Amino acid sequence: MDALVSKAVERLGRKKVWLVVHVVRQLDKSECTVSGVREALRRIHLYLDDDEFAALTRLFARDATTTTTTTTTTTTTNGDNNNNNAAFDTIAFSRAFLTTISPRRQHVVNLVLRKVDPTSSGFVTFATLCELYDTMRHPHALTQREPDTLLREFLNDFAEIHPNLGSSSSISSKNNNHNHNGGGSGSNGNGPGSGSIGITTDELAAYYVGISRTTTRDDDFELRCIRSFSLDRPKRNVLEDFADDESSRTTSHGSLRRRKSANAATGTAMHPLYRTTAMEYGKECEKATYDGKYSLNHCFTKYAPMQRGGGATSMNM
Repeated sequence: MDALVSKAVERLGRKKVWLVVHVVRQLDKSECTVSGVREALRRIHLYLDDDEFAALTRLFARDATTTTTTTTTTTTTNGDNNNNNAAFDTIAFSRAFLTTISPRRQHVVNLVLRKVDPTSSGFVTFATLCELYDTMRHPHALTQREPDTLLREFLNDFAEIHPNLGSSSSISSKNNNHNHNGGGSGSNGNGPGSGSIGITTDELAAYYVGISRTTTRDDDFELRCIRSFSLDRPKRNVLEDFADDESSRTTSHGSLRRRKSANAATGTAMHPLYRTTAMEYGKECEKATYDGKYSLNHCFTKYAPMQRGGGATSMNM
């Protein structure tokens, strides 16, 4: 599995590893064979050599080592010693992606899956992802980028499921109505009991497995998962917080008040980290009184004028 994930990151990109799970889970029941899976991988330009695919076959082919009474097992044009018509366990194959990362990273990915799919249905609609994805904790939010732009970039990672997934109209319709109908993604594109567009939890797990491959430190990967879906605290609505803050705070700076009201009118509220200006810090602090005898005024500069300067030089002219 490690060789498959590494090659998928190399050929498809770190944010497209979930396509491997997607194309395999799309196969019909009659195509869930060793040869069918290999052809599905070739359709997304993912070519494995014979030794690597033989290792996958030994793990997930159900009857690859048994001999049938009507046909002879063994070797095929693919170069392995397994039967091409052997059944391939696509469900176990899809869930094995998560086991390729460390237990620490598996835990935080499982927390993400539990957040987006609390009922363990195995399916997540894009409306749910739009609702739970926290764009204001995105690193690029500090550069005053629009939240819709950041959300559109996240949804574009799954654009193979629906061509117009990351468009502005699609995002607005998801925000306004969480029950849309549309074409699914193959055999698993429709949610249970509905026609909503979404992805499976195995595909979302494979998405984070690809990101984990290019993230060196465990802390960075954990922060990405935690901040993306606000696992450590409830997601904040910046516009509501800004309105509450404006109603409770009274400031004496007219320019600051006009700037904030203009931002609120245009819908581009300031980021929480930059909401307080330098002029407002310390306004509500209690001032402490100090005893003058401990202040040591002019202790270090009292005798400075009496010291010799060494004449006129380029340093004191």
